[in-house]
Amino acid sequence: MDYVKYKTDCLDKLKGFLTLEKKRPVLFIGSGLSQRYLKIPDWKGLLDTLCKSPVKMPRPLKYYLQSTNGDYPKVADKLKQKYFNYFWQHEKEYPDYLFSVDCKSK
Repeated sequence: MDYVKYKTDCLDKLKGFLTLEKKRPVLFIGSGLSQRYLKIPDWKGLLDTLCKSPVKMPRPLKYYLQSTNGDYPKVADKLKQKYFNYFWQHEKEYPDYLFSVDCKSK
């Protein structure tokens, strides 16, 4: 099958699916777009920033990466409790809604 026919067939299947489902598709945009145009950091950059401010972590990011075998979500879990405690210790400096029962830590 040539590429043009393949592309046409794929588009026809997609159109058929969208027509039958009557739902709108969700477009997932990868982190490259947000990093390039919005200057938002990747996982490692975000965690590195969190290790530095406003809560000063006792160890550098490399320590947490090594202790979790490079698992970024696990590093984030380790940092979460320290941030949670920090914000509660500085409650007066932040909006009240952040400390309501509806604002969960999980």
